[in-house]
Parts: sequence; C-alpha cells; structure tokens
Amino acid sequence: MRALRKSLAIGISVALLVLVLVVVLPKPVSADSVEWTSDIDWNSGTMDSNVVLKGSGAAAWLELRRADFPDWMKMAPSTVPAKRDGACLAWVDTDNSFIMYGGYGTAGYLGDTWKYNFTNDQWVDISPVPSPSPRWRAGCAYDPFNKAIIM
Repeated sequence: MRALRKSLAIGISVALLVLVLVVVLPKPVSADSVEWTSDIDWNSGTMDSNVVLKGSGAAAWLELRRADFPDWMKMAPSTVPAKRDGACLAWVDTDNSFIMYGGYGTAGYLGDTWKYNFTNDQWVDISPVPSPSPRWRAGCAYDPFNKAIIM
C-alpha cells in the first residue's frame, strides 16, 4: 500500500510539473507572427523578390535589394551631395530614384534636396523653393497615391 501511495505521489508530481512547464514556458513564435524571435524562424530564400535571407543560425543576415539589381553594384556618380548624417531618404519607385533631404554635415544643419537616379547613376540638386527649414533626423516616405514625399 505504501509503495502504491509513493508511486501515485511521484506520478501526480511529475504530471503537475509537466503541466506547469507547458503553461508557463513561452511557446516559440513563428516568423508569420508580429515579432521575429530568431533567425531560425526563417530559412534561406527570397520574399517579394526584394528581401533575401541568407542561411540560418548566428551567421544569418537579411539583405534588401531591388529585384532588377540582384547583386551589389558599385556606383560612381560624377556629382555627389556633401557628407551628412541623419538625412531624410525616400525611395520613389516610379522612376527608380531616391530623394534625400537635409541632415547634419560639416556646415551644420542642411536644408538641401537631392535626387539620385539609379538608371543613370546621377545625383541632381533639386532644392525647390520654398523648402522646409534645415533639419536633422527627419523621417520621410513616398506616397505613391499622391506621388509626393511626406516628411
């Protein structure tokens, strides 16, 4: 009788321990969830033709690229904007270009607007009048519906 009680007590203890572990321990989150827990959630591959994941484990990385430019390309435009930090940068997909505004450089806060076109590898100063006041770390994005850069 005593051995039966001991076995029953051990069995109930193990069952309770398993139940607590199942309830308390967090479940792994898949890559389809709102958060990305680790690079093990994804395997190598291409998503949307523009995002590529290489490998898994500690050496994995994400690479953003345009579908028509599958590899890194060395660009060498003849004119370049002044060096800066914290510029507002937005991709304009209608003409394969970036718009860059402001930032902070050796001359202080910048208020110039530049356009870089990948097709002809060229920066052009397009500073419109009027323009926003010079600023640093401004956020911006391209609105394809209104065909405008929003800051």
